[in-house]
Amino acid sequence: MTTIAYARGTMACDSAWGDTNDACQTLLTKVFRLSSGAVIGESGDNDSRHVRLLLDKVKTFDKMPLLLN
Repeated sequence: MTTIAYARGTMACDSAWGDTNDACQTLLTKVFRLSSGAVIGESGDNDSRHVRLLLDKVKTFDKMPLLLN
C-alpha cells in the first residue's frame, strides 16, 4: 500500500513496492517535479514516465492535452 501525504506545499510518500512474488523492494521514487513546476505522485510500481512527458510543460489547466476521437 502506498502512502502519499500533502500539507502546506509539501508532498511526501513512502518508497516501497512489492513484486508479483510478494518481495518488498525499497527506494522507489514516487514523487516527481515537472519542468513546469508541477508535482506528480504515483503509487505502487507504476511507470508514469509517459504521463510525466505528456504533462511536463503544462502550466495551466486550459493547456491540458485533450483526447480527440
